[in-house]
Amino acid sequence: MKIRHLLLLVAVCIAIALVEDCIRQNARRKFAETKPAVSIEMSSSETTKSN
Repeated sequence: MKIRHLLLLVAVCIAIALVEDCIRQNARRKFAETKPAVSIEMSSSETTKSN
């Protein structure tokens, strides 16, 4: 039972991560359509934070 619960938890975490990634990509597309300069600044700041 414990192994099943652990696998379920991992699956939920992966699903949440995928959903967040999709939301971020959609948000970037909207920013790119309306304000290209803002999207460039946001993407550059995100890359520095991840490193």
